[in-house]
Formats: sequence, C-alpha cells, structure tokens
Amino acid sequence: MRRARSADALGTALGTAPGTAPGTAPARPKGFPIGPACRMPLAVASSLIVVLAAVSSSPAEVAAQETGSIAGIVVDSTVAAPLAGAVVAVLGTDIESTTDAEGRFTLAEVPEGTHQVTVFHVRMQVLGASLPLASAEVRAGVTTRLRLAAPSRETLLTAWCGSDTRSTGGVVRDLLTQNPVAGVPVLLHRARRRGPPEVVQTDDFGEFRFCGPTDEDLGLQAVWGDVSGRLVTLPAGAGPLPQDLYLAVTEPVTLVATLVDAGTGSFVADASVRVRGTQVAGISDEDGAIRLRGIPAGVVVVEAEHGAYGSRVDSLFVESGETLHIELPLAQEVFQLPPIVVTARTSPQEEAVRTGFRFDGMTRAMVDAVVHRTPTFASLLRVANVPGLRVAETADGQLCVETLRRGGADCSMVEVILNGVLIPAAGRTLGLLDPVTIDRIQFVPPIEARTRFQGGNVGNGVLLIFTR
Repeated sequence: MRRARSADALGTALGTAPGTAPGTAPARPKGFPIGPACRMPLAVASSLIVVLAAVSSSPAEVAAQETGSIAGIVVDSTVAAPLAGAVVAVLGTDIESTTDAEGRFTLAEVPEGTHQVTVFHVRMQVLGASLPLASAEVRAGVTTRLRLAAPSRETLLTAWCGSDTRSTGGVVRDLLTQNPVAGVPVLLHRARRRGPPEVVQTDDFGEFRFCGPTDEDLGLQAVWGDVSGRLVTLPAGAGPLPQDLYLAVTEPVTLVATLVDAGTGSFVADASVRVRGTQVAGISDEDGAIRLRGIPAGVVVVEAEHGAYGSRVDSLFVESGETLHIELPLAQEVFQLPPIVVTARTSPQEEAVRTGFRFDGMTRAMVDAVVHRTPTFASLLRVANVPGLRVAETADGQLCVETLRRGGADCSMVEVILNGVLIPAAGRTLGLLDPVTIDRIQFVPPIEARTRFQGGNVGNGVLLIFTR
C-alpha cells in the first residue's frame, strides 16, 4: 500500500479532530493539501455518520500481534449508495486502501493507538464537500469497524446556497440509458423575471446546482442542441429541493433477428432472444423472426436460447436510432457456430450518428472528392478538418488521433470503432488504412461519446470509420 497521492482537489477536511477546539478545522494532513474550492460550513460535518465497533480476537492472537486493522464502508448519502473508488488512508502512515464496488475497505497492519482516518473521492470535490476526519482506536489483533457517510444532497445544497434561499440541484440523465450527461446546459426560468433564463452546465458527473429566490416559482429545464427536456416547476419557498432532469440524448435501437438452423438453414421458431442488461426480450415466430424495440444504443449483447438447440451469446455495436437486421444461426450439436450475419442497417439519418448533433467528419461524397490527393489515412483525416482534433504520425508509422484539449507529451488516443468493431490500441491500424477503402468517417466528441459508449477511452472522443 502507498500513501494517498497529493492533489489540489483534495480540499479541507471537515469536522473536529481529537484535541481540537469545537468549530476549529483539523490540521492539514500530510499529503492532503487544502483547496479553496472545497471549503464548506462546518455544519455539513454533522451529517457524517461514524460507527465504531470492535471485533476481538483470541488472547493468543492478540499477544502475537502488535497491529490491528480498520475495516468498513463509505456511503454517498446524495444517492443513498456505496461510494466506490474512494481512497481511505490512516494519517501519519503509508497505509491506505481503495473502496471496492460495494464501498468497502480494509486497512491492514495498523499500529496500536488512536488514529485519524481520512477519505478522498473526486465526487466529494465536485459536490463541494470533504468528509471530516474519523477517529479510530486500534488495538492489537482487533478489527475496528468504521461507517463513513458523505453529506446528503439536501445538506450540501443548504451549505452551498444558505438556508434562506430556494436551493436546487441534481443530475441530468439520458432518458433511455439513465446515464449522467456531462456538459449539458440547464436553464433556470424565473416566473417574475423578464429576459433570458440563468444557465449553468452540468459537470463531468452530470451534476448541476442553482440558488434561487424564495418568493416565486422556478422552472428547470435541460437543453442540448435541439433536444429539450421536460420543464419542471419548483414551488416558491426556502430550503433545499433536489431535482434530477432527463433528456432524450440517445434514440432507441430496433433489432430485427431471424433465427435459423445452422445446418439446414430452416427457420427456428419458439426461440427466446433477450438483450442483456435490459428488459427487452421476445420469442421467435414460425418464420424464425423476432423484432426487439427500445434497446439502448452502443454495444448490445444478444442471447438466443432454444430447448433443442442450446444457447449462444453475441455482441454487436448499434448506433443511436438504428434498425439492425441480423441472422442468428443455432445448432443442435456442439461445434463452433458461425458469427451473426448483419443483413441490413437502416437509420433515420444515414450520415449523422444522431439527429440534432453537428456532423463532424466526411461523407462518402466528401471522401470521393479528395481521395485522389490524400495518399494516407492521416492526410484524409486532416482534410476532414474536424474541430479540436489533432492528427500526428509517429516514426514507426502509427497515428495519434486526439482532441487538442487533451493533448500532451503522451498521446491521449481517441477510441476507434471500425465497421462497428472496437479497435484497441488503434494507432497502427489507422496507419495501415488505405484512404481508397474509406466510405465515411465521423468523430463523436467527448461529451456526446460518454453518453453513447462505455469503457475504454470514450472520454477522449470516438472516431467512427466505415469502409466500402
């Protein structure tokens, strides 16, 4: 284990350390510099819940050990869920741990005595709060239990705006996928005020906050391009009022499948097909056909099952608003099944990924017009002149494609999807592409990419490439 990394984002730890006068912030822990962006009223600290319990070992074990351990859970009260990825550290030592998916942590081999435990997570900085130091009494051979809870959303809003205002805030989510959407403008309409509404943008976690008047109704609305969310009206009055907003950022996908016998080619009826991670499922008819609607765009995992044929699982990439026609072969005997065959793709807007967003890239006609003077894929990509995109070639023939705002000494490579297939470490693949084979190119900027794709380097943007 290592000491928690120092970062300006770590902010002031709230609460009162042992031996410190009430209302006085504890001394800054080594390795945890104070950042002014995270200063909050000490009242917020009252919402931290610390529960201590001791689990004793046998006398023989205690005598044989000079250290104990600290274990517990960190909870994010704003969403009533465990806080994964939080760094929990024992001050004055190099002992630290990172919470797992269930928010649990274990600090092993902690020396006997009274210790202060600190917690850091980037989400606390975004919310404008820091968890106070927790005191733990450690005895040899004993596990001390801690339960640490971040302040509730209501507490944070009150601390942010004060108790005499109408404070509101929440998360903007995609209506279909329920994923938070970053960089979305949120409008605050005042019933008695003329002129344009106040505007804030959601942060990297999709969060927004407003401090408004108490004597009039307020309207909240998320807007992105030509897509507008429902206008939510907040009644007049003081105090915090959390409110999440929703936008139809991505359009649902339709999957049309035909199930056939891999040996004879005949249709397979009464096979069940479902999309993992969703409630979308159905049964094939006598012609082996099934139509599944309302599927989130992106990587789709399809599972087909039949009593006489067994099951198969496949993954596909489907664009927003697209209708994908596929053929699923099933076999009664155990052998390597052929892959899914995509027979047709149709989309309400052929060239653009989604209606309402600017198309950054090259259509087939644009490629045809310049391919005679672009001998390499790098030169073709430069001719596309995508705003904010930098293309560089390395000495060994690889390409570095990155957004300017993330550029640096190392390549912050965008994610590359070639004909619907995710290409890891795509620099060499791009360097070998022949411009003559390119049908169209589209770049999906980081903000939109985070709402449509998952994993990898989607936060750097996604480059979609289609060949002829």
